[in-house]
Amino acid sequence: MKINTIEKHFTTLFLQDLRKKAGNTFFSVEFFKKDGTYRKLKGRFGVAKDLKGRGLGYDPLDHGLLNVWDIEAKGYRMIRVANIERMKVRGITYNFGGV
Repeated sequence: MKINTIEKHFTTLFLQDLRKKAGNTFFSVEFFKKDGTYRKLKGRFGVAKDLKGRGLGYDPLDHGLLNVWDIEAKGYRMIRVANIERMKVRGITYNFGGV
């Protein structure tokens, strides 16, 4: 198993745990978008609004993505896990510094 694979695996497990801790509460995340701009997002996990059919046919974390509901833009967003700088969940700030 390569170092990158191990790091990716533990990052995925950690983010799955954060998702469980957040539950249906609001959280904030700071990250760099694909185009390199810095963004702060307030969101929630597990929002089923506007879903049609059966939803996604895959787990975004398996592809290095975090699927969140952006409460300000009122829409779903995919965030690259590798671009996350920090998340604040239930009052606790987690610093990633670009995983």
